[in-house]
Amino acid sequence: MSEHATTPNDCAFTIPESGELPAAMGLTKREYFAAMAMQGCISAITLQDLADAAAKGISGIQFSATVAVTAVKDADALITELNKEKPNE
Repeated sequence: MSEHATTPNDCAFTIPESGELPAAMGLTKREYFAAMAMQGCISAITLQDLADAAAKGISGIQFSATVAVTAVKDADALITELNKEKPNE
């Protein structure tokens, strides 16, 4: 792994400590990448997709859970890919 590895639990947007305020953590990189992936998945869902799922007995909660699981897997795949050694390193 390179010295600039993407670590899933590192903060995506760390705010350093200043004289009056403590450091702020916020979302981890994994959470941020998953949120972005989920946003993309949700934006591509059509009413027909929801109707087809309902016709198969898939509830809205089950559908959303599937999207969430997929988004987290996508985030993990991105982190894995980012951490691969580049040919010129």
